[in-house]
Amino acid sequence: MRELRSMGVTVELVARQASPLADVARSDGFVVHASTQFFQLLIWLYRCAEGYQAYHAHTARTATVLSVFRFLTKKPIFFTRRTDFCRPSRGWLRRFKWQQFNHIIAISRAAAQEPIRLGLRPLIVRSAVPPVQSKPIRLQNFLEQHELIGKTL
Repeated sequence: MRELRSMGVTVELVARQASPLADVARSDGFVVHASTQFFQLLIWLYRCAEGYQAYHAHTARTATVLSVFRFLTKKPIFFTRRTDFCRPSRGWLRRFKWQQFNHIIAISRAAAQEPIRLGLRPLIVRSAVPPVQSKPIRLQNFLEQHELIGKTL
């Protein structure tokens, strides 16, 4: 979102109320719309989405809503897949859902494996997360707390 904004794109977010994502986005100056339920988000999209040029899902729940909303819009929709796990069953339903997206973006080869297995061609963007300098004290406390000092990780 920050990168898009730095390129002059107006970005708004739909997130769960009082979630860490919503809180960080608000503190960064983004407009955040709160949504807690599937149908609430679908109704919001139906009422308010005309002013947006594209839609982008980051969670499986939101991806499901956008795949249903696809039948009400011709605007581009995207899904960023960050995980490499899924239920072994319902592959046909997952493929149908993902086929509604103009593009699936995976943040790693592992996250891309399931879309590839289902015959889709995700775009792999290695890291959408900016690197963060670790804090040695925090790391040391974590290692001590979980009794990991001296172990191979």
